[in-house]
Amino acid sequence: MYHRTGGFTGHEREVYKSLVFRHFHEGRVIKPDFLKDEPNLRNTFAAIGFDCLLDLDEQICPIFVLQFYKSVCIIRNLNGTISIAFVIDNVETTLTLENFARILKIPGEGVCVYTSEWPISSIIRYSDPHPNIYPPPHEEPSLIRDALFHTRTEPKYRTMKGDKTILDPFQMINTELKEVFKKWDIILSENAISLTGHKDHPNASLCYMLYCLTIGKPFNLTYYIAHRMVSVTQSSDMTLPYAMLLTRLYKHVRSNHPYALSKDFQLVDHVMIPLSNKRVFRLKTKGKRPRLPTPTPYDSSSSESP
Repeated sequence: MYHRTGGFTGHEREVYKSLVFRHFHEGRVIKPDFLKDEPNLRNTFAAIGFDCLLDLDEQICPIFVLQFYKSVCIIRNLNGTISIAFVIDNVETTLTLENFARILKIPGEGVCVYTSEWPISSIIRYSDPHPNIYPPPHEEPSLIRDALFHTRTEPKYRTMKGDKTILDPFQMINTELKEVFKKWDIILSENAISLTGHKDHPNASLCYMLYCLTIGKPFNLTYYIAHRMVSVTQSSDMTLPYAMLLTRLYKHVRSNHPYALSKDFQLVDHVMIPLSNKRVFRLKTKGKRPRLPTPTPYDSSSSESP
């Protein structure tokens, strides 16, 4: 992939090369049997437009994902609204948040939250600089906590660097989550947060999404995802999320600039194991490493209109 960096500045080249070694989180395909024991889950998600997270199934374009994260940024317009800007193969694209939502096919209206903090109490400290455009949450943290989690009857502890400390009353762990929300939590972790690593505790944003689902309150998923996309570029080792969602953006760019993208921009099959109630066993291969998925040339007949 390094040969693609010839036209970059020195700084851009280093950023791009650092991204090459990052892992992707594609998102998870959800098999029908995963939802079979919860017949009302789809309707609950659909009430706030989150059913889009249940039907995610796209190939991915690795080169597009890398170039997107090399350049993506949030622009604050003079009227206070937000736009998303990025550069792919020297083609600069700027999209309003509303258009970004339309292209990704995710909810773009409702309460606006972005925090990567753990305690639910951090929700009330977050507010967009233009709350009249992007309304913040107003619920008391205790209301959110009590709706989702069992009452903590004794202190919980956390050990970091050998020091044992008592958890904040609003720092929740997944074992305390009420059973009815367990699958909701898995779906949001995989397809709304696009989270890797240890998932023993939900962050505050995920908790608020769960709460919005319980009361049917619209949540601006586009606002959250845009801020999360930018935040991962500020770390040198965070996994690059939303690879399948970004395929929809890739198709949009390709349909608007059909001659701008080189043949390196090819789709490959996703490899993350789908969410299913059936047990899946990974077979450890001996000798040779498994072959990577064969790239699939982009099919212009599948392009969506700009």
